[in-house]
Amino acid sequence: MKLKSLFRVNRIFVQKWCQRIQPVSHVSLLSGMSGVVGRSPFLLVHKPTCKIKSALGHIGRVFPRPQHSRSHRQCENNDQNLKTLLLLNRAISDAVTNAPPIDDHDLFSRISHLFMNASFNFGDQRLLHTTVDEEEVAKFRSLVQSWWDVNGEFQALHSLNDLRVPLIRDGLVKRNGCQSLLSSQPLADTFILDVGCGGGILSEPLARLGATVIGIDAASENIQVAREHASHDRLLWKRINYICATAEELLSTNGEAFDAVIASEVLEHVSNVEGLVATCSQLTKPAGSIFFTTINKTWLSFALAIVGAEDIAGVVPSGTHDWNKFIPPQDLQRFLHASNCQTKLVHGMIFNPVTKRWFWGTPTTCNYAVHAVKKEATTLDV
Repeated sequence: MKLKSLFRVNRIFVQKWCQRIQPVSHVSLLSGMSGVVGRSPFLLVHKPTCKIKSALGHIGRVFPRPQHSRSHRQCENNDQNLKTLLLLNRAISDAVTNAPPIDDHDLFSRISHLFMNASFNFGDQRLLHTTVDEEEVAKFRSLVQSWWDVNGEFQALHSLNDLRVPLIRDGLVKRNGCQSLLSSQPLADTFILDVGCGGGILSEPLARLGATVIGIDAASENIQVAREHASHDRLLWKRINYICATAEELLSTNGEAFDAVIASEVLEHVSNVEGLVATCSQLTKPAGSIFFTTINKTWLSFALAIVGAEDIAGVVPSGTHDWNKFIPPQDLQRFLHASNCQTKLVHGMIFNPVTKRWFWGTPTTCNYAVHAVKKEATTLDV
């Protein structure tokens, strides 16, 4: 299960690199090489004695050098990424070929370590179709050193784990028949995507509950912080992979791959909410779960989330939110329905600025959480 999840993720690096050089390169790679490198480390792990030199040598012919019209910086990035890709595949092959017999957990840990130490640089380029708002990314990039200060500018996010972690855990256990809630690992064998993971504040507690977590973020600085923090815990190091990517980029290689997709405190920071909801649905397996936490668009939310939280209490960095981007729950439910998902729960969340704690509340006039389930193919409306 874990190895399979990791193998899926490796394809992102190959196709993501291809998409930055020539749009058709990854097609040539997959067809011309019969997937030898395009599915790496699939073949390199399961058949380490394959013709690696031939496969790696073929990359140079499949991936032409960038056109001269590209900037010198982009050419340097592309060349360096190719070298990194070659070294990564060789390292994986060596790790599997030369190592004594090991179990899946150790093998997963070794390959995961290679991934986390592989540095790919895509500059500031994005896919043409993306819901990322670069101004919003820049806001959080400037706060990169604050992610793990529990009394700092992300204090409210740390405190929000008291609600969103049990919400996700209970929703998955009840819906998918995972382990018992009494188990120390109730999310074992659950494959979760954390969209807009930031520094990993939500990814880490989910991994501690047994889940295999992929955390993605558009800011490479956030990913570096998340990796560094997880590297101090051997358990987290095995269960979490952080990738600098957008949801749309991930979708190109991982359609319907995840048991659950989470976008917590993300929707109010993107350029196209409906587009991101649709992408999250496409990334989720049939009968899988989608979780959102976000902010309603009401005058009360303006008073509490912006004036109160940012300007008066200071529990959220000033300028974090734009009221015009807040989403009414009925709109979010409509987007989910259009993406073949059924809403199971909509619940209000209330923040106490005195105690700095969150609690559940009936009204959804400010912050709220949504749990939806993707319909199975047999239940599609005709």
